Amino acid sequence: MKEIFKGIAFVFFVLAIVIVICAGSNALAASKKKVYEVTFMSVYPKLHSAMVTTTTFLDMVEESTNGRIKFKRYYSSQLAPARQALDATGKGIVDILYSYAPYYAGKVATGVMGFPGGWPNPTSWVYNFHNDPELRELISKQYRERINVVLPLMHGLIPASCFIMVPGKEIRKIEDFKGKTLRSPGGAVSDVLKELGAATITLIGGEWYTAMQRGTVDGVMGYSYALRSYKLIEVAGSITRYPMVETTCPQLFVNADFWKNLPDDLKEAIIQVDKKWSWEVNLPVITKLELDEWQAAKDKGVEIISLPKEDVEKIHEIAFRTGRENYLKLCRSQGYGEVGQKIMNKMIKAREEWPELEKKLLKEGKIKKGEYMYPSN
Repeated sequence: MKEIFKGIAFVFFVLAIVIVICAGSNALAASKKKVYEVTFMSVYPKLHSAMVTTTTFLDMVEESTNGRIKFKRYYSSQLAPARQALDATGKGIVDILYSYAPYYAGKVATGVMGFPGGWPNPTSWVYNFHNDPELRELISKQYRERINVVLPLMHGLIPASCFIMVPGKEIRKIEDFKGKTLRSPGGAVSDVLKELGAATITLIGGEWYTAMQRGTVDGVMGYSYALRSYKLIEVAGSITRYPMVETTCPQLFVNADFWKNLPDDLKEAIIQVDKKWSWEVNLPVITKLELDEWQAAKDKGVEIISLPKEDVEKIHEIAFRTGRENYLKLCRSQGYGEVGQKIMNKMIKAREEWPELEKKLLKEGKIKKGEYMYPSN
C-alpha cells in the first residue's frame, strides 16, 4: 500500500514540475509577445538638429525589437517644462527623456560633463562610456539616488562650440575677448570668459538672435547649428572656431523603475543598438552637420576665423583649470566630491591616452579620418 501512495505522490510531484515549467514557459512567451509602450520626450523640437540622429535611434530600437518596444514620442517638452522634465522622468511620467544635463546642475552636478577640460573629443567620450562600467555607474549614481533616474545609454553629441560675432566685433586673437559682452551658458564657461576679460550674459537659444540684432551682446558662445536653427547667419559677421566646450551634455535620462522592470533581452537589444548608432550613425552625421553649417556661413559671406596656435594653448590652460575647478566645486557642494573626482580622473586619463586610442580605432576601422573629430579642431 505504501508503494502505491509513493507512486501516486511521485506522479503528482512530476505533474507539479511540469505545470511550473509550462507556466514559466507561457509567461516567458507572453513577455516576448508583450508590446512595451515607452513614453519618450525631448526638450527639443522635432526638427531641431539634436533630434536628427535621435529619431533614427528610436526607429532602430523599434526595428531591432521587432516592435516589442513602441515609442510614444513627445517633443518640445510637451509633458513637462524642460527644467522640470528630469523630475517628471523620476516620477514615471516620462520613461525616457532627451534633455540637457546642465539644466539640472543645481541638483545633479556629476552628470554635467560638457565643460572646458572635459573629454578630449566625441570619440573618446563614446569609447570610454561603452567600455567602462565603472564610469557608467559613477554617472548614474547621483541621478539614481536623488531623482530615480539612470543613464545606461551613451547619447547626445552636438557640434563643438564656437564664437558667433556681430559685424565689427571679430575675435581674431586672445586679446580680442577683452571688453566684449558675450552670451555664455553659465558655469565654468562664464568664469573662463571673465578671466579672458569679457563680460557675460546668460541667454536661452531663442534670445540669441534678438540680442545680437539689438547689440545687447557682441556675440554668442554657441554652436554651429545655431547659425541656421536660430537664424544667426542673418546677423553674424564672423565665426571664431574655438571649441571651448568640446563635448556637450544632452543625454537620455531613463526612469530607474522602467529600466529595472524591462526584460533583459530588450535591455540588451537597446544597448546593442546604442553602440551601433553611436559609431555608425551619430558621429558621422554630427561631423557632416557641422561642415554643412560652416559652408552655409561661407556662402552667406560670414568670415570663418581660427585663433593662432599659441592663443589656443593659452585659452586651453585657463579653460582646463577653470572647468575642472568648477566641476569639482559643484560636485562637492552636493556631497559627491569623491564621485566627481573619480569622473574627473577618467577624463584626464582619456586625454593622456587619446593619441594611442586614436591609432587603435583607426586601425580597427571603427572611425575614419574626418568622420570622428569636430572639424573646428
